[in-house]
Amino acid sequence: MSPPPPQIGIVIPAHNEADYVEATVQSLAGQADVGGPEQLKIVVVENGSSDETRAIVEACAQTSRTPIVLLEQDEASMVTSRALGFTHLLSEAAPPPYLVSADADTLFPRSWLHAALARLWDGADIVSSAGYMTPELWARCPRLTQRYLREIGTIFFDPLTIDRLGVRDEPFLFTEEVFRDFGRPVSDAGFAMTSECYRRVGGFQRHRYADGAAMAAVGWPFLMKADTLRLRTEYMGQPYWSTSPRRLLQEPAALFDTSAYRGAITAFRSEADDEFQVLDRMAADLELRPLREYCLKYYVLQRCVGRPELLRKNDRYFGTLLPHVERSILSWRTAQMDAGPGGTFAFLDELCRQYAGRLLDQIRSLRLTA
Repeated sequence: MSPPPPQIGIVIPAHNEADYVEATVQSLAGQADVGGPEQLKIVVVENGSSDETRAIVEACAQTSRTPIVLLEQDEASMVTSRALGFTHLLSEAAPPPYLVSADADTLFPRSWLHAALARLWDGADIVSSAGYMTPELWARCPRLTQRYLREIGTIFFDPLTIDRLGVRDEPFLFTEEVFRDFGRPVSDAGFAMTSECYRRVGGFQRHRYADGAAMAAVGWPFLMKADTLRLRTEYMGQPYWSTSPRRLLQEPAALFDTSAYRGAITAFRSEADDEFQVLDRMAADLELRPLREYCLKYYVLQRCVGRPELLRKNDRYFGTLLPHVERSILSWRTAQMDAGPGGTFAFLDELCRQYAGRLLDQIRSLRLTA
């Protein structure tokens, strides 16, 4: 008697991920309270790796009770690889009703998938999950940590780090409260959705910014379309996934000036011990203003462009600027609702040019707590 078809399909792009992919696959195959490992199907899309990624995934497939499929494509693209993986899952005779997007260097606690599914069973179309770089980063970079606290807040800190620092009740510029108020934009590294939602949105597609640069991620453009369809997105703060800090360790300037995710995917594949020390020594010289505006643009304004009702629901974030920001957003939506992700991001840039300084001052006055 053949086993029942899987209920959850998981896609993981992998380009030179020999150091991480086995642990990622095992963390997903070992999820608890999902009806057994056969209820999952993991699709790893290998993107022209030059290391042992393929062999490691094949070895995992031989020993895992969870079905693991290895697909290959030459192009190192997070967009086309995710799309290929989900197309494979949804073309099966009995496609899974639930889908998960994951990254190959991300670890999921055993209860993560069950918690996400519970929200989907309750009517959510998309579950946007909290995720953080591993606590080791903040423990080994104390000067950088203190600059984040002073100039950004705790929004990028995992709960264990917040407790270790003893700052849970202290006020900051940006904290998780922003996600609880506006909802968290989905991260490619770990979010769940129904298959029907994926179909309605039209799947993962290639998009470009207004200047022609390619968008390397799929989650935010996907969420923008989901918002236009009035699909239901829920934020899940617990349990949260954790991901490697390698990108911050190896291209901090691009991370802080927010250019890191424009253009082609970049391979960063090592974490030498001294990289933490090098990053921490750079702490005093890093420019954090772009990162403050990044938080405002994508965690506050982007959500309001897609869901204008969030403006008045969270009027304290806008103060006397509320009618001006609201008028700008509603006027743009009336004229440009077919602008696509590139046009939307360009409009967010314009909103920040007009309002960023004053809005950051207003948010700072709220004294948000972790």
